[in-house]
Amino acid sequence: MAEVKNEQQDGHKILVELEAKFNAKPRCAVQGNGTQIHVLATFADFLEQYPFPVVINAGILKLADWFRKSNNVIKCHVYKVFKQASELHLAKVINIEETVRRIMPVLESNDPCARAITLRVLGYDPINPFCLWSCSILERLELATEREELEAAIWAGDQICSRSARFPSVIFSKIVTKLKDTDTTIDIKLRLVKIFRHMHRDIAMAREAKETCLELLKQEHNCEPLVIVVLRTLTLLLSEALIDRNQQIDLLLSYIMNDRRERVQYSAFQDLILLGKNDLMFDRLHMTSLLHAVTTMSASTRLEQRALKCAHVLIWSHPRLITHLLYDRTSSDGEAFISSLKVCEEKLVRSIHSQGYTLVVACAQLLCSVVRIALIRKETADEMDVDQTLASDVFSLGNRVIDYIRLAEDNLYITVPPRRQDIWTLRELLKVKSRICRLMSDEVRGDMFLEGYKLLATVNNELLDDYTSILVSYLSSIYSQSLSSVDRFFDLLTNALQSRRERPKFFVNIVRLFLQTAKLSLTEREEVSDRLMLLLKEYGGWNEPRQLFTVNAWELYCLGKVAARYGWLKLLLQPAG
Repeated sequence: MAEVKNEQQDGHKILVELEAKFNAKPRCAVQGNGTQIHVLATFADFLEQYPFPVVINAGILKLADWFRKSNNVIKCHVYKVFKQASELHLAKVINIEETVRRIMPVLESNDPCARAITLRVLGYDPINPFCLWSCSILERLELATEREELEAAIWAGDQICSRSARFPSVIFSKIVTKLKDTDTTIDIKLRLVKIFRHMHRDIAMAREAKETCLELLKQEHNCEPLVIVVLRTLTLLLSEALIDRNQQIDLLLSYIMNDRRERVQYSAFQDLILLGKNDLMFDRLHMTSLLHAVTTMSASTRLEQRALKCAHVLIWSHPRLITHLLYDRTSSDGEAFISSLKVCEEKLVRSIHSQGYTLVVACAQLLCSVVRIALIRKETADEMDVDQTLASDVFSLGNRVIDYIRLAEDNLYITVPPRRQDIWTLRELLKVKSRICRLMSDEVRGDMFLEGYKLLATVNNELLDDYTSILVSYLSSIYSQSLSSVDRFFDLLTNALQSRRERPKFFVNIVRLFLQTAKLSLTEREEVSDRLMLLLKEYGGWNEPRQLFTVNAWELYCLGKVAARYGWLKLLLQPAG
């Protein structure tokens, strides 16, 4: 208790020192501003260092006084202090009304810039968001003529709406009036309409906000930014209000299929992800319409990738819906779904031949999600199992995807040194490959493991270290204890050790793979650690008299980190020289 009291006293002393520096008489006007700005620059750190309510209250009151008495430059820096201060600290302010009372007179200033800064400061109040100054914000929203002041009033209103249950109903009519005013600029409309996303606490108000947004969309010659912002606002509003989400999905799909503006389509796909993920309103027709739009789209690579990503996310988040579509292949929806998968597969092949690896990854992820949903064992009795014919077809699709990934891998390994994009592509493709492999039998996984190991031995050289690291992670993910014995691994390690001069990293990668995948008891691990230490000593040029390694020290250090992570503590005892 005494220690806390001493710290509070220290905080008050430092606050007095800061006040003295701030109020010190400057030798010239420039120096005065510089000293005051320096004090304000350290104020956020001061609040962080002394987070006591008494100190914070005193400090905030000082800031309010300085804000009222100083010029716009200092006002702007006081605003930055409020912006940088943690909400946890601002929440400790008790005398918030006194703070606001000291700041509010600036709103009566004839300087619009000063009023704009004041509105932004008031927007950072986290304590009591619906107070007397809320009326002042509404007044400035109505009367402001300068752009910076109007934008500040809109921003402050948005901040208060996000925290208050009552203020949205007060400001709602003002926003609607401004939006319907033909003199309101597009830029101001963009800022105003975003506030509607907070109108979800009252269902009637949410529906009215929705109707206002739809009226904006129906206006002729709607500019691209307005359509994007209105669609995003509607998505956020309806996802929180839990109303009319089915209609919103239809609206987004109509923009995806009918609007040819790329930015609008791109944003609509992102809105679908926000709205449709884990949403029960997403039905068979929505899924088939989305897949048809995605697979038949001929646009830029960026947009096609976003479309495929959207389909992949929504497929994976609606497993039961996908299972029903796969099972009911004779229906029109089922036929459309299967047809879209075939088109996606064709797009995957074309992208491989044209080396459009961004689309290769997106198509592979989409097809992989369908395969996994169809083949993963059901978790509850209510879930539907697929029939044997369908299972066979899905297995065939999974095998084809693996073959396509192999083809893409072969093209990637040609590039030496690898580009950053190639490394990302290989990592993502091997993730897809491992997810499908884990659904296969142990025998198939064993074949895939050996294939990956041979590839690891082939591509391992100084220029392809990034590739080999990815391959080790991939092999670790598909490894099963039934695939290889410890003796077999030691045969691989011995062969790798013999070729260490030509491929020094090869031995390290095989050891990493073993340490990550071996599932052994404590007794077996002790035994294997002794055998492994002999190989490590040979690899590191162990000097027995000096009791240290003489070569490959960095590689051994990296192995030590892997060993520590996976519990091979006996391998950490030897130093390197």
